[in-house]
Amino acid sequence: ALALAALRGGARAAEWRNPVTLWSPVVRQVPGEFRAYNNLAAGYLELGQPERAVTALRRSLELEPGNAAGLNNLAHALLQAARHAEAHDVYRRVVAEHPDNHVAWNSLGAIEARRGRLASAREHYRRALALNPNYATARANLEAAERGLERARRFLADPAPPADGDAELRRLRAGACRAVGGVDCEDAARVLAERPARVTAPRSRATPAAR
Repeated sequence: ALALAALRGGARAAEWRNPVTLWSPVVRQVPGEFRAYNNLAAGYLELGQPERAVTALRRSLELEPGNAAGLNNLAHALLQAARHAEAHDVYRRVVAEHPDNHVAWNSLGAIEARRGRLASAREHYRRALALNPNYATARANLEAAERGLERARRFLADPAPPADGDAELRRLRAGACRAVGGVDCEDAARVLAERPARVTAPRSRATPAAR
């Protein structure tokens, strides 16, 4: 009897450690609870199931459409699901409706950095830090973007343009042009569309979902 009770206790403890197991019955019993869907989504992300997290978060936002935390979490889940364009659109909505949301500004910067647009990413990181000077993630991202921009500028400072037959060098130069922005690299978009340059953005961090 004691052994059976111990097994049951262990199973119950494991259930509490699994947020999906914990919150799934809650959303069934209280389907109008925003926080329950938000926590269920965080559990799915912990288990590496971002598409399920997206579904749960969309349901939470049906309950509270303008909730900034819910929108941030949805965008983060979309990033985890490699749906970057959709995540970008959601973060743009967050900063439009909540311009003081430093988390969204940082995450927009991370998306721009992934796209190789480091000058744009840098401005987003600066906006996040202006709102929250102690935001360590944005500061680390800004420093990485600055380093990447400096490398791109040094590369572009080479007075000798790549020859027409040097495809790899042209791709690298196109990546540097995209990183810096606002420079005369007319064929950068076309070259990168053919094959992305290997030298693009440093690794940046979007902010993970909050419960």
